[in-house]
Amino acid sequence: MTRVRLLAALLLTTLAAPAPSLARPKDLAQAGHIRARWEVRQLRRAVRNTALQDLQAIKNGCTASVLAGRTAQGRAVVVRKVADPECASRLHNAFFILAHQIGAGDLVLPATTVSSGQLGGTAMVTAHAGSAFQPGNRAPADWLTRVAEEVRIKAALLDLLTAQQDRISKNLMVSARGEVRLIDHDFSLGHVHEWNHPSLFFPGRKLGYDPASLHDLPGPLRQLTTAIATADTAELMRRYGLDRAEARLMRARAQDVQRLGLTGAISALRSTGQRPLLLLASAMSVHSRAGYLRTGDTVKAIPGQSQPNHLVFGPYLRYAPGRYSIRFELRSATPAGRMATLEVNDAVSRRVLASRTLSAADFAAGQWREFELPVDVPAGDNALEFRVAWHGSADLEVAKIRVR
Repeated sequence: MTRVRLLAALLLTTLAAPAPSLARPKDLAQAGHIRARWEVRQLRRAVRNTALQDLQAIKNGCTASVLAGRTAQGRAVVVRKVADPECASRLHNAFFILAHQIGAGDLVLPATTVSSGQLGGTAMVTAHAGSAFQPGNRAPADWLTRVAEEVRIKAALLDLLTAQQDRISKNLMVSARGEVRLIDHDFSLGHVHEWNHPSLFFPGRKLGYDPASLHDLPGPLRQLTTAIATADTAELMRRYGLDRAEARLMRARAQDVQRLGLTGAISALRSTGQRPLLLLASAMSVHSRAGYLRTGDTVKAIPGQSQPNHLVFGPYLRYAPGRYSIRFELRSATPAGRMATLEVNDAVSRRVLASRTLSAADFAAGQWREFELPVDVPAGDNALEFRVAWHGSADLEVAKIRVR
């Protein structure tokens, strides 16, 4: 009994332990990384082997349900059932670490995963923002106007570095004092759905910062951007828990900020439609739920393991009117049947501007082949994506897409 009481006392001491002290400002990035990891560990301890309440709706398959639970230690949490909780948690925690590294850890809440018989599997658990916060799409309009310019700039940089595709009003929390908590980072760093929502914190958007107020990034933001832009892929994978393609995309975004500044890099997302242009498949958007494999610089679909869908898509670039040649580099080890459909889609008009269907006869087993798809881009605003729709009949691998 004495040993049990001692262990219990040690556990309570651990849970109540104060956060590690932050280092001096020159070590802000390193200190932020340590603090972020510590907070996630604390949340994991709080939810481990504990009964979460009121989970019946999630168990019944309401994947969009956000329910308040409370751990045995009394810590309020939000539980969400997502398609890939491990991936969602990984992306969220990378964002959380970045926020801490620029001294903005309070912008994001720690998250982890929990397995429960009540859930029928694994769900993602996020610390609760608190009763003072409301979702941005339900909060009074004047709450949003109180968000500080400094916060808007930090949020814009974080969303850019992590290629956020779904930063809409409901995916942030705001208080009457203009405090912000960013939530739901599932669709980022190449893991996106059919939609593509530019961040609300980008200039010209609902919570966009004023470009005239930003002459240069503040020191911690500039230092972090430089560190990411100059790091190798393996280091970024280790530092943020990312896979290879995610790390490369983050570094590419940081290099854009280094070269063009924050506002220029944001503008380039919709204005870099040039020719010639080379896109590596591994750096393009890939459906996280379809079972596709990133292998080095390529993306691969395998029958029985992957689901028919768009193997790659994006990057939503604006192109001037004119005729272009889009060339897709593909291969299949065992071509059979109806293989794929190549598409150029305009996300603004929601029209497929050009398409071409490929069959087994178009391939030579195991050899890379380049397929051309000409497209006429009409006048007007556009956001072009180059898609490879896989039909599931045989393995298919995408390496590169060129625009000429």
